[in-house]
Amino acid sequence: MPRAVSLYPGSSHFKIVSVLLLLTVGLCLHANEGTDHNLNLLLQSITLPPDGRSPVIFKSISRGHIDPETVRQYGEGSSFFLALHAREKGYPEAAEELLRVAVAVEDSPFRDYARLEYLDFLFERERYEDFVSEYLGMKTAGVDLEEILQPAHRAKILFGRLLDAFRRDDPEWKELLRELIVHQAAKDLPAVLFEASEDTLVTAFKRSVEGGSDLPFALRGLFAAKTAYARRNYLQAYREYAEVLQNLRETGSATGITAYISGPVTDEFALSALYTGHSRQGVDIVSSLEKRILQDDKELQIPRFWLLETEGYLLRKLGSFSEARLRYEESLEPAPREERERILWYIFDTRFRAGFTEAVQMLPTDSEAWEDHSYFNDVLFNLIDRLVYYSRWELIAELAEAMEGRVSSVAAARAAYIAARAAESGLLEAERERIDHWFEMGMYNSRGIGSGLYYRIMSAWRLKERGRKLPFELLDPASFCSVEKLVPAGGQTGSGATRAWGIGKSKGDLLIEGFVRFRLAEEAFLRYGDARGFLESLSTESIRGWSSALQERKAYLESVRLFNRYCEAKAESIELQSEDLKLLYPTAYAEFIDPLAGEYGFPPFLFYALVREESLFDADISSVAGAVGLSQLMPSTALDVASRIGLTVDDLTDPALNLRLGAWYLDHLLGRTENYSRALFAYNGGITRVRRWVRDYSYLPGDLLLERIPFAETAHYGRKVLVSSVFYGYFYDKIDYLEIITRFFF
Repeated sequence: MPRAVSLYPGSSHFKIVSVLLLLTVGLCLHANEGTDHNLNLLLQSITLPPDGRSPVIFKSISRGHIDPETVRQYGEGSSFFLALHAREKGYPEAAEELLRVAVAVEDSPFRDYARLEYLDFLFERERYEDFVSEYLGMKTAGVDLEEILQPAHRAKILFGRLLDAFRRDDPEWKELLRELIVHQAAKDLPAVLFEASEDTLVTAFKRSVEGGSDLPFALRGLFAAKTAYARRNYLQAYREYAEVLQNLRETGSATGITAYISGPVTDEFALSALYTGHSRQGVDIVSSLEKRILQDDKELQIPRFWLLETEGYLLRKLGSFSEARLRYEESLEPAPREERERILWYIFDTRFRAGFTEAVQMLPTDSEAWEDHSYFNDVLFNLIDRLVYYSRWELIAELAEAMEGRVSSVAAARAAYIAARAAESGLLEAERERIDHWFEMGMYNSRGIGSGLYYRIMSAWRLKERGRKLPFELLDPASFCSVEKLVPAGGQTGSGATRAWGIGKSKGDLLIEGFVRFRLAEEAFLRYGDARGFLESLSTESIRGWSSALQERKAYLESVRLFNRYCEAKAESIELQSEDLKLLYPTAYAEFIDPLAGEYGFPPFLFYALVREESLFDADISSVAGAVGLSQLMPSTALDVASRIGLTVDDLTDPALNLRLGAWYLDHLLGRTENYSRALFAYNGGITRVRRWVRDYSYLPGDLLLERIPFAETAHYGRKVLVSSVFYGYFYDKIDYLEIITRFFF
């Protein structure tokens, strides 16, 4: 492969030769033709090349260079997005030419993304010298990619610079190796670092490190440990990490400890100790090293934090909760700010595991330091689960009181709702006003776009049953994420979301608009769908367009997850509208679901809710347990159902077959249980378990039975399907939510 020509100031410029882009669809470019029309024809030719032949555009580009003005007639950023198509379809020569053009377009808002893509391209082709040359060229030209760099990108840049310095025999390579091994997690490091390679430079580098050369012992040991960890040889990783830490304890200076103790090092040591049954020995090793560090030595406070945090983690896994809490509390003082919330979570977790009563009593004090209350939702749910399991209704009521005015989260709503329902059911003594107040707490603290709204809906149901008038419009989407946007009953709600992408777009908005326009919505999801910081930068209009594009390609799972993550990231500032709820709760596969619901006699909203929560409408999905397809049927269950109704199971991912089997099975369970909720519990957890739960907890009403189910997954599933049922029933069929709840539980 020829060496890449640098595209940055001070280097020779590449020669641009114009060529006609002759497409199989007979497309000819003319200045007066509509860009969108041309783009659609181009993308059609790329997506469906006739007779399986290569798209002519990629052939043409691969033969030479391309006039950027010709490509730009397809719209802004076209060379960048066409390069992504070329990479995806396996045309590296065309991809490189297009990326080089995209990097050279000075006025493009996608230029930095093209630069990063070009670096990734060179790295994946193992052209490390070109990679480093381009990166250094960017730095010389003053290009700052820091805003869009991910950990894996930083690791690639470090590794590329490392190989370049090693090739030049520059002593800098040893410091680069230390930074790479100590401060990068194994999962972010390039796989070539740990795999056998024919690349002589990489092979020579690894041999040099493994052979010892004049590297410090700790650096060689950490390289060996990181290699074993990346290869999932956890026993070897534990031994290598342990040897390094013990050596630092015995001979390491303050400088050495600071240089080699980091989050990735202690994380991987702790996990390798846990996976291999060496947790107790791991505690002893990090404890003895931590004791070498003086508490007033400011230089060593960050290493001290990581060692204390590791002690706490391993002690917690060993069940020594009181000891673990002490280590976590000790680690708070030296903790970096970005780690404090996580440590506070562990402090409360270990406190409640050591004793329920103390955890409830200490909550007002502990929660004073909590910044993001939603971060503690799961640990509070765990505490409530245990209290319900042991029928500690009085402590649940005390917990609800402790959270009032201090903790605003779904967990606070849950505690208040359970306390109120326990009092209504005679399990707890409370005055009528207190019960009503708990239900109001349930409404105002319950929020989100899914099961987080469960307690708002259920609390409103109970208040209505108790003759109370609701102070706001319960199912106004604008209020779902933030209690500050609750709309008074009878007030005006949104009239529908606009599709206009408007003015004032951010760089991220423009990027996603380009991905969508060039039919790369799924590629965008792979890159940015889980990047919270990036999602926070986007406008709701961009998310709507992106989500809609995914659904047009039947990527429902990706669409729903994208919108969910966006709402979580922007929880306090987003105002949803009815149109958004229909993106979050689409009527996918209506051509099958509606007729099947009619045939079996259950409401469509119930079946849509079940399929959404089982598979997010991904027909090809398989669970870890082996359940397959839209209805998430186990193969054995599917075969049994098919034999009963005279069908053959050829492919469980076939939507028509899977949904028919799922509909029959749901109808079968509805016939063997008393209501929707028990049928759904049986669908998720098995009919035998449900019958045992109903027998053992016959004194509990259906909604408290859900809270008492010993499998958190099944209880959470019940909440999700109830909320989905309400949304599908209300937003599509205008069914009153009170009617849906009644049919669900009674």
